[in-house]
Amino acid sequence: MRCGTVVLLMALTIAGCGPAIAPVTTHTAPAERERRYHDGRRWVTVQVLLDRLHVERGTAAAVSGREVYLLRTPVASLAALEDVARQMRSAQADIRALSAFIEESGPSGVRRERLTHQVAVRLAPGVEVSSLVARHGARVVDTFDDGSGIVIVEALSPDLLAAFTVAERLRTAPGVLAAIPLSE
Repeated sequence: MRCGTVVLLMALTIAGCGPAIAPVTTHTAPAERERRYHDGRRWVTVQVLLDRLHVERGTAAAVSGREVYLLRTPVASLAALEDVARQMRSAQADIRALSAFIEESGPSGVRRERLTHQVAVRLAPGVEVSSLVARHGARVVDTFDDGSGIVIVEALSPDLLAAFTVAERLRTAPGVLAAIPLSE
């Protein structure tokens, strides 16, 4: 019996010399990272990347630099990514804007792009755009005089996913045919 105890202790000691047990990680469910928009014909689903942010530095008048900030460890949720963005804004006064990255899989492969705060909106004829978008937390930044009824609006909120929020609000508004968050 004593010999069995010694063998067991040796086995436990040897096993303890191996690699450390990996810490428990919680991965966000893909559905939590998903965002959808309707492009006027079909629903498009994208995934928000939880391991990077786009940082734009400068003043309201001019951009002085742009960079991609890779998080050392990806965060576990969109709320955690927003927390990182808020902390960065409060700690670094020269940050003009922060943006999330999205990933879309399609027939031509995977596309990763920076989500802007802008939304392309296609309107029915006769819709007064300025007051419409103001009621939904945005402002008009560009219009096209080609008769297409397309305008570019920008979300007023600094939230990383503000373009999706504005697009969803506008999509359900009377006279809006499509509202598409823009990425680059």
